[in-house]
Amino acid sequence: MAGYEFEPGQKVETRYGSRWMPRTVRALTSNMVTFEEGGFADKTRVRPVPEVRPLAVIAQDILDHWASVYFGAVPYLEAMGRLDKITDMYGADDAESIVMYFLSNATGWRGPDARRIKAELKSMLKAAK
Repeated sequence: MAGYEFEPGQKVETRYGSRWMPRTVRALTSNMVTFEEGGFADKTRVRPVPEVRPLAVIAQDILDHWASVYFGAVPYLEAMGRLDKITDMYGADDAESIVMYFLSNATGWRGPDARRIKAELKSMLKAAK
């Protein structure tokens, strides 16, 4: 984790045991980071917040890479195309459920793009819990 550069006001995550906790950088020293929320950590236990792509962008990526979308996945893919975050709602359905149903209907989609995108969706679901 060494090698990251941080700036005051930057959103980061810091490791506490096995969990990553969101924080905001207040100040830096040569090897320590202090946080606006209070506390400090060694720089080796801090990382930038990972970029999260909007669900609509991921849905377009799927359409670009899945030549013949399975009919059972289509309604969930269309719904994802109208969502931004995993916490959004689409009608009465939450984005989390839509992504889970999409993944269960996309088991026949294989290849490197499928693995990459499915892993991205699964990490979004994991982070939402």
